[in-house]
Amino acid sequence: MNIALAPNEPLLRRVGKVIQAHPRVDSVGYWAESTRQADIYVVIEAGDEAAIAASRGAQVVSAGRQTVPGLHRASLDGLADALAEAVGSRVARLATALPGGRSGRIKVDYPSPIGRRYAVRSDDGVLQARSGHVLAAAVIDLADGGRLAVLDEPDFLAAACLAAGVLAMPDRDGRVVEPKDVAVAYFEAITWLGVVVAEAAG
Repeated sequence: MNIALAPNEPLLRRVGKVIQAHPRVDSVGYWAESTRQADIYVVIEAGDEAAIAASRGAQVVSAGRQTVPGLHRASLDGLADALAEAVGSRVARLATALPGGRSGRIKVDYPSPIGRRYAVRSDDGVLQARSGHVLAAAVIDLADGGRLAVLDEPDFLAAACLAAGVLAMPDRDGRVVEPKDVAVAYFEAITWLGVVVAEAAG
């Protein structure tokens, strides 16, 4: 795969660094250098450049919701959805926490050192909270009482979520997908990238 990264996005430099060693990746460059021959165009929030890249045959990976062909919601919320789908168990609740997240009224107990926070429910049904810490987390509460959690540095998780979108991208078929639609491939990619998914106390 030939990967083109949107320019002027410091986070995407980390994406390039974490995926360049993957055996499926042939090259990593920037929009001005490699878009014409890119298989995948990576951007945080897709705009006009992503539409141009798509018109030239590239699939787009982004952290937000988009309509151009590719994989979108490659973010902490998308990761939580994908993990819930991958474990194959009924999920009672999905929750994420970010340093810049929102505070609400729904109580969620995140792994230490984040601890108890108060979240709001997103349009996708994921509970989102402000972590009050330098770390970020995703928590999946299972209906059988089990719990899975991810806890790490926010920029690393953001870069890994985008990079996993690149590695989990399905074959070119013009679809618009999210991590949960390719959950097994996304889970395999996120673990290859070094994100630890662990059982956590309830």
